[in-house]
Amino acid sequence: MGRLNSYGGVFQKQGKLKEAEQIFREALGIVEKLDDEKSRSFSLNSLGGVLQRQGKLGEAEQIFRECLGIVEKLDDQKQKSIVLNSLGGVLKRQGKLEEAEQIFRECLGIVENLDDQKQKSIVLNSLGGVFQKQGKLEEAEQIFREALSIVEKLDDQNSQSIILNSLGGVLKRQGKLEEAEQIFREALGIVEKLDDEKSRSFFLNRLGGVLQRQGKLEEAEQIFREALGIVEKLDDQKQKSIVLNSLGGVLQRQGKLEEAEQIFRKYWNIEEKITDSYVLKKGTVKRIIRHPKGYLYGFIAPDDGYMDIYFREGFVDPECLSSLKEGNRVEVGIKKGAMGLLATDMKLIS
Repeated sequence: MGRLNSYGGVFQKQGKLKEAEQIFREALGIVEKLDDEKSRSFSLNSLGGVLQRQGKLGEAEQIFRECLGIVEKLDDQKQKSIVLNSLGGVLKRQGKLEEAEQIFRECLGIVENLDDQKQKSIVLNSLGGVFQKQGKLEEAEQIFREALSIVEKLDDQNSQSIILNSLGGVLKRQGKLEEAEQIFREALGIVEKLDDEKSRSFFLNRLGGVLQRQGKLEEAEQIFREALGIVEKLDDQKQKSIVLNSLGGVLQRQGKLEEAEQIFRKYWNIEEKITDSYVLKKGTVKRIIRHPKGYLYGFIAPDDGYMDIYFREGFVDPECLSSLKEGNRVEVGIKKGAMGLLATDMKLIS
């Protein structure tokens, strides 16, 4: 069973999520026959994690709740904190923010009693993420700073980069752009020391976005081009499409329209290669936002509980979009790309 879980973990790290799910289900079947409740809880938590990564959020929630029931019976506080953190994460992704906050606070109480500083930093980062999604940005910032102080004392460089990313994001949302720039530069320095090229490309893209927001367009362009060079060497098509989209945007803002068009064509070429087949889904309009540049975009919560669907002016029927309101029922044609589920068609149901 332990070997099966190890194999499943390897598949999961490689992004072979369906194979990992199959392995974890096989391991679960074995421990259920052995009537080994502790091992069953580990297998359930692993299975829930891979289901969550596939976007099967409702099923993942059910699995985590089953796992939580087991560890509560076993009175295993350490494992309970791990499962609560997993459950809170899947609730957050489903938009059940009040419930997620409650779960993370319960988890935080457990890890504080256990005096587990590493796990405390993880839970604080999760809780801060919920506050951020609720729009409680100052509270989120405070929580992220508390988590950061913990991992700095632990000298955990990898965790520092993760929490710096969270902190930089909430500072950016508050318009504290110079602070956010400083934070992303600090994170970039850490991943450079760790020789983590994938994370380096990620933080360069984040830094470029903050520079762009500050109007430092030439510097942002330079940063995005550096990130692009890295992802091309790594042959990471998903991250390449994200960076190309960023680079195209900053070229467009500088008035370099022909070059921007060329970059966006490369972006869409990659998107077409890595997208899943066209699918129709029904759902409810969750949010409609007007971007500072003037165009409308937003998110749809699909009926099947899968991840939110992104829509944007220019990619769906303008007549439909002009009459669209939050709470409307819609049917959308979607493709799954590097940046998530993308709406390519939309019609109102009610």
